[in-house]
Amino acid sequence: MVKEYSLRQLTKAEDKLAAISGLATLTRDATNAVTDGEGDRYHAGLWESRLVLDLTWRMPHGGTRPAKYRAPTWSWASIDGQIAGPLNGAPSNDSCMMHIVSNAEVCEIWCQPEGEMNHTGRLANGFTVSHDLEIMYR
Repeated sequence: MVKEYSLRQLTKAEDKLAAISGLATLTRDATNAVTDGEGDRYHAGLWESRLVLDLTWRMPHGGTRPAKYRAPTWSWASIDGQIAGPLNGAPSNDSCMMHIVSNAEVCEIWCQPEGEMNHTGRLANGFTVSHDLEIMYR
């Protein structure tokens, strides 16, 4: 979904997270209903249950970071331009096997909503602390 969404031209680029806020809220509420309130948590366009893998997004054709803050630099939402999702477009052919070695963990993540307390909309700031993420291509 991120790949397709990143190709869209929003009238106001700063609405990148706000524009998908409703979908993120519905998804969060649905996972909470199924898991007795222990559903997935959403952080700047990424879901906590997949956070380490989702941090491997990349810009296959370049991209720009706007001068005005929109999202933490670790979020795909901080970029204007096409985004390839987790490992999409990674080298692959008969002689090139891709292996992911991931002992990574997210030690801490925090995002502050802008204005109202909408945790799936615009952000004032955010950070994450992680270690030991290694991706190897063979």
